[in-house]
Amino acid sequence: GMWGVGKASGARMNVASCPSQDLAKSNRVFVSVGDGEGLGLGKVAEVHVDLGGYVYLAKVDSRVGAHCVGLNAVQRRELRVALGDELPVSVVRSGSVRPASAVT
Repeated sequence: GMWGVGKASGARMNVASCPSQDLAKSNRVFVSVGDGEGLGLGKVAEVHVDLGGYVYLAKVDSRVGAHCVGLNAVQRRELRVALGDELPVSVVRSGSVRPASAVT
């Protein structure tokens, strides 16, 4: 895979808007049910994904279209993308993301 982080690595998704205003405040990103299964979201509620070098928590939302990732305006600005742009999306294994609380 492109990023070397599991079988869902190297997928390309189109940038879509966040499914709702409330969710836009959560700083999560959202994918369709079908794409979520490919990212391992059938087994867990959320996974860390690498979108062009930034890591976000991804969740499934039925309002997001296939092969799309729903981003809020701040996330799109961070990533320097516009609606409809393509982004590489890959799953980050939980072992490689250490929460700040785990750093001693």
